[in-house]
Amino acid sequence: MDIRGWKAKVEERIQRVVAWWGRHKYVKYLVVIGFFVLVTFVFGDANIGRRIRYANRINSLKKELREVQEQYHQDSLRLEEIRANKQGIEHTARELYLMKRPEEIIFLIRDSSVRAD
Repeated sequence: MDIRGWKAKVEERIQRVVAWWGRHKYVKYLVVIGFFVLVTFVFGDANIGRRIRYANRINSLKKELREVQEQYHQDSLRLEEIRANKQGIEHTARELYLMKRPEEIIFLIRDSSVRAD
């Protein structure tokens, strides 16, 4: 095929596309809107993937916050219990921190049914 034939084919296709655009004027607007949506929500700063990651991160942080608040509440109750009486302080020191009085001797008894591997 020579250049004239190729040029005629290209011109014919261009005319067909222009005629199709003339019959379907709404397509121009759909293409522009589609391009805008594509750029905004897929490639832009507020893209869908980033929004999903942020939503997941927010949910995990909210869950962690609830857990920390619950732990804070339990620790606050324990602290109030310790402050309320002197025996509470001694009880906590002995059981949690394995403290003893200077004159005491502590014997640790190991359960023989538990194997220490």
